[in-house]
Amino acid sequence: MPATLLQTIQSCSPERCGRCVLLACAGLLLLSTAGCVKSGANAGVWEGEEAVDWLGAAVAEQEAHLARITSLSFTVTERGMRREGRRVHERKMDHKEFEKGAWIRIERSGTIPENLGRGRRRSVFRTESLVLNDRYLAQAHPPSTVAYLREHSSIDAMPQQSRDALHAFDAQGPRRHGFGNGHDSLVQIHRTAQTQKYFELRVERVPGPERLFSLKCSHRKSPMFEMTLDGDRGYLVLETSHYGPGGFLSEKIAVTPGEIAPGLWFPREWTRTTYDPIESKPGVSYPVQTTFNDITSIEINPELDDALFTWQTMPLGPAVEISRYDAAGEFQTFDIVHGELVPQRTEETPRTAETADAQPRRPPRHEAPHPPFRLGTPDSEEEVLSEMPVFP
Repeated sequence: MPATLLQTIQSCSPERCGRCVLLACAGLLLLSTAGCVKSGANAGVWEGEEAVDWLGAAVAEQEAHLARITSLSFTVTERGMRREGRRVHERKMDHKEFEKGAWIRIERSGTIPENLGRGRRRSVFRTESLVLNDRYLAQAHPPSTVAYLREHSSIDAMPQQSRDALHAFDAQGPRRHGFGNGHDSLVQIHRTAQTQKYFELRVERVPGPERLFSLKCSHRKSPMFEMTLDGDRGYLVLETSHYGPGGFLSEKIAVTPGEIAPGLWFPREWTRTTYDPIESKPGVSYPVQTTFNDITSIEINPELDDALFTWQTMPLGPAVEISRYDAAGEFQTFDIVHGELVPQRTEETPRTAETADAQPRRPPRHEAPHPPFRLGTPDSEEEVLSEMPVFP
């Protein structure tokens, strides 16, 4: 203790002495904390390796909750509005999904606007389905007569086209992780943060009585996304903001949670807003598309047959041909004959006694067909499928 301060204490009265001691202690405390950096659990801020460790602990707790879900089925109603100048185009889709472990089956149907060019549009009815299992991802969109089957050695080693299909169906990663994550679940974010050098995380406790946390991610100092996690609801993502190049807001997702089982939380409804990447700039965002999603039914751990997650149970008519890509990326076209895939006969493929009656004679095909449309993404509404029926 400084000599002048000690001398003052020795010369003062007992009452003043007590006050002087308290003031001295407070002064020393301020001096000792003046050079401290606000970080770590006590300050409510985690950065760098601390943030990665914090997220790892949150993922472990979240996975402990989600381990109670071994299978899942639910239906969702989606209403969307897309703005083009003064015009507003609406769509409505019904979404049915089944999950069993990492296997996924999705069935979608509804009406969306279709661009006919020169400012003309009409409403069309579309259906599509997707199946993902350990061996392949299959995708079909009747009444089109082309379906797709892309094989893989494992779900973790899927080709990029399969990942694009999952993104188009808004099904990247098991849905048990929640709908507010956008492109990645917390597990995927944690895995990336452990392996990518320039992937930077920052976690901050949100002021207030609830255990809310802000998770921010940047790459080479450029912001990528920000999430709000609810620590009292299994670290469910309540809100997500994605940022494009230059830091403009490209997408925002807001979730309303619901308790589907004691201590198990899941989104009950959520809103996704997409912003114009050309007109938007940091601090100024122009919304171009908004979707409103409501879960109309949900069932935890139902009995689901493995056969549900195969291409044979998809809505495929007898005229459908399947474009198959094996795990090496080699392409071949097949017909469906009695529930089996039979290679199409071309001029280079002679007929056999077993396939002569089953296989029609087709011209040789040297190029793979175009990829399927991507329903659920902003650019998908610009594509035209002439085979789709038009309903008044």
